[in-house]
Amino acid sequence: MFENYVKTAFRNLMRQKLFSTINIVGLAIGLAASILILLFVRDELSYDNFWAKKDQVYRMQGTIHLPGRAPGAGSPSAMAPAAPALLADFDDVASITRITYVNGAGV
Repeated sequence: MFENYVKTAFRNLMRQKLFSTINIVGLAIGLAASILILLFVRDELSYDNFWAKKDQVYRMQGTIHLPGRAPGAGSPSAMAPAAPALLADFDDVASITRITYVNGAGV
């Protein structure tokens, strides 16, 4: 029975080549896009999961406000005096670290 289904499907694929090609290529593109989206979401959800107290880890983001312009997109950076100010003003802040990028590599 299964052999008949395979023969019928193969004959239809050979008879309608353009239609079959469009369907197979569309399926392949859809599967590839779904897998890429799944991998991206998995990577984003796993960010900083290796820390023991991951629920207490935060990233500070700075936004530049220029006169006469709308605020720009935030960047994962802040001015150097922010660290001592946060430690002095907020009792909940236990420690702070800064990361510097030199020639595209985190140091």
